[in-house]
Amino acid sequence: QALEVEAASAVVKIAKSLRATNPDAAAAAIQKVLDVCKSPAARQLAEGAMVVLGGMVNIAPQGTATSPDGIEKDGAAGDDQAAIDGDPATYWDEADGQKVYRLVVTFKQPEKVAAISILGYAHHNFAPKDFEVLCDGRVAKKVENAQYDSNFLLVRLDETTCKTVELKITGYHGNSPAIRELGVYRTKTQK
Repeated sequence: QALEVEAASAVVKIAKSLRATNPDAAAAAIQKVLDVCKSPAARQLAEGAMVVLGGMVNIAPQGTATSPDGIEKDGAAGDDQAAIDGDPATYWDEADGQKVYRLVVTFKQPEKVAAISILGYAHHNFAPKDFEVLCDGRVAKKVENAQYDSNFLLVRLDETTCKTVELKITGYHGNSPAIRELGVYRTKTQK
């Protein structure tokens, strides 16, 4: 598994450098990782790169963020909207050491969601580690032991139409799952 993660990481780096000049080769290299690798961490790296290469657009800033868990914000954290305001200098964070944290993004109309991204507070320190992504209350993806790449995590979803996207966080790196930016993605071809 360690070798798969190392190989996947190398392929992803090469593919990212190729995406501007040869996007088909970059996508084919990432797809090969997905076809061959069984390690969840290796697959996660490849899935994240595929989202970037696949031409997605972040629609999170069009939504409204809430955290219906009743936990107060922590430290210098901003309000819930800080998680989706497009400014990595602001962040969402709640009181340390809780069993479950919830962050919900609600859109004015249903959207076709294909991926999410998380920019943590710091690399593997104050960032979500174990969580479910819920679309309109239904589990779309479960992530365990999330491994960030330079404090950035991309999670591909089976495309689903929903009005709310929720992170239900049950484990975290550090003392709480602070998020500088939560991205919610749809394909560029939609309106």
